[in-house]
Amino acid sequence: MKKKSLYIAGICAALSVGALGCASSAKAGDEENKTAVEDTKAAGETTAAETSESNTVIEKNAPSGPASGTGKKVSSEFICVYGPVSEVTSDSVTIDNQSGISSAGEMVITFSPETPIFDAETGNPVDMTEAETGTVVYAYIGEAMTMSEPPITNGQLFFVHVTDVSAVPVYTEIESVKKSAENDDTVYVKAEDGVTYTISAETHILPYLTRNIVTADDLEAGKKCAIWADAEGKVSRLVLFQQ
Repeated sequence: MKKKSLYIAGICAALSVGALGCASSAKAGDEENKTAVEDTKAAGETTAAETSESNTVIEKNAPSGPASGTGKKVSSEFICVYGPVSEVTSDSVTIDNQSGISSAGEMVITFSPETPIFDAETGNPVDMTEAETGTVVYAYIGEAMTMSEPPITNGQLFFVHVTDVSAVPVYTEIESVKKSAENDDTVYVKAEDGVTYTISAETHILPYLTRNIVTADDLEAGKKCAIWADAEGKVSRLVLFQQ
């Protein structure tokens, strides 16, 4: 009888140890699962943070589009960019575009022998070789541009020898012409850049590379011109291009 009691006690003890072992194993398993979940969650948060940071850098380094920055669209056909010259060849000029419009930074702008290039101060036609390294050039370009580095685009008109950025001439297209009701010698020209310019008897109106005589009567909507004006829009010189 005594042996039987000891036998039963031994079985109970074994069962107790087994239960405790299972409980400990289950608890350890729960702890491992919890740790694994936490590690996975932390890794996911780290990955998300890295992805977010990467996207921020890409966004920060993205080139400015035509609608951003301080540059200005002066016509439905072209935009104005400017910056210091870094290189001039026989058919292109490379500038550091600082206009805030189009592609920022280094830009190669091509030209041909027929491309108008003006001295910004005198208004005289000049050669691009006069654009020395470091001097500022204003270029009117189309919006089409290569995807190369640096990007390449075609120039439609240039102003070189820019020394006073507050008095740079503009290249634009005439939107409308209105004669003054008070003065027969005054004509108001509204351009596509949104500015209304005042043409007076003192304005020098010149044709581009022809001997034709042009006057205020030749100013018509749709014609392109280069304009030298003061801060009030009073024009001292206007070069009219034939269509």
